[in-house]
Amino acid sequence: MEDSLIARANSESLRYRSHPKSKCKICESTAMPFDLVDLLKQCEAPLYPDTPSLIPVIYHRCGNCGFIFTTYFDEFNEEMWCKHIYNSDYIKVDPEYLDSRPKRNSFFIDTLLSTKKSSVVGLDYGGGNGVTAKILRELGYEYDCYDPYGASSMDDAKIGSYNFCSAIEVLEHASDPVGLMAKLVDLANHDRLIVLIGTCTSDSAVTNDQRLSWWYAAPRNGHISLFSEKALSILAKRFGLKCQSFSQSMHILTRNISDKELSYFWFRGRISRKLRTIKNKLLGQ
Repeated sequence: MEDSLIARANSESLRYRSHPKSKCKICESTAMPFDLVDLLKQCEAPLYPDTPSLIPVIYHRCGNCGFIFTTYFDEFNEEMWCKHIYNSDYIKVDPEYLDSRPKRNSFFIDTLLSTKKSSVVGLDYGGGNGVTAKILRELGYEYDCYDPYGASSMDDAKIGSYNFCSAIEVLEHASDPVGLMAKLVDLANHDRLIVLIGTCTSDSAVTNDQRLSWWYAAPRNGHISLFSEKALSILAKRFGLKCQSFSQSMHILTRNISDKELSYFWFRGRISRKLRTIKNKLLGQ
């Protein structure tokens, strides 16, 4: 490992020995060091396909909202991210990145939006290689992609008109989640808006009396911001959005969408997914 990465870890350790308290990046309450995770830990087994780096990444946990985060990457610039995390080896730690996840995401989004296709102006924020948005365009949607480290097909003329934004497997990668949401909201429609957030929440996975052994805490995958449902709700409120979690991994943030409309929207999508799954099985697909 590069000396700069080791020096960064040593600097963090020294600072927290004398000043252990940090400010939560979501609610600004006090967050204390919670546990150490090796820099090369990945999500999937084996956790270390080669060998651990022996470089500790300190994760903090907020006592108020439960947000878990590290400051190790806060000073990373684009060059550092591309060199150490989102490099040519990233596909080895996230093999679903290229194809299977975009297909799954586009299928999921289509089941939610199929009856509203003509009125959707969509943006896949943090859309990676752009495949999710590409598939949705092939299905007849007006759907763009924006990713600071990947593909972008965003039309500047549409800024402010995106009424449905997807950010699936994105928030956990943000060293500044408030800043990320600010950029997303700035690109989106300022009237009616639905934001589909795909990120695993920690409520049933992390407790104060256990080590941070949760599979989702994985610096090598870029998983550096781990949300509780409360933290996600507080983040949404900072931007005038209402958050509703429909599962541990899928959440919807809305503006000027009624609870009844949202419930119907989600229920319709759920039924559509079941019917399509049954149909695909019958057809052997």
